[in-house]
Amino acid sequence: MLPLRLQVRDPRMNIQLRVFGTPASQGSKRWLPNGRMIEADKKLKPWRSAVYEAVNHTFNPKSFLSLEGPIAVRVTFLFERPKNHYGTRQGEPYLKGSAPRYKTSTPDVDKCLRALLDPLTEMKVWKDDSQVVIAHAVKRYCNEGEKPGAIVIITDTMLEAR
Repeated sequence: MLPLRLQVRDPRMNIQLRVFGTPASQGSKRWLPNGRMIEADKKLKPWRSAVYEAVNHTFNPKSFLSLEGPIAVRVTFLFERPKNHYGTRQGEPYLKGSAPRYKTSTPDVDKCLRALLDPLTEMKVWKDDSQVVIAHAVKRYCNEGEKPGAIVIITDTMLEAR
């Protein structure tokens, strides 16, 4: 296997999005009594709406030309901390030292990534999500002052074998 070197084709083609909302998963289905299948995560519809809103806020998708060729996506999914991560000291809340930085419970990172990439495809950020050749995804809890959602960097890339 040849090592790959990532080069940004055009630094102006870095697209940065900040999506606000609770990240959701996509891919797990559940059956209804009438035999229909629906997405299991009830947070998916509001999450997809938040992705659409972030794209519309960042640029006008109608005048944007879809990215072509290989694309790299880096995303950090930010989740709200549960209450048990906090304690009180002299009546003031504080983050416990034992509170984890990364979210190791559901939703799965690959299903969160799918719930992000599919709306980006629908909005024509790229022609097809098969163009995403590099995906780096992290699930972590919000730092103080951060809101849940996702920080997304999309890069039009050129891969070269060394």
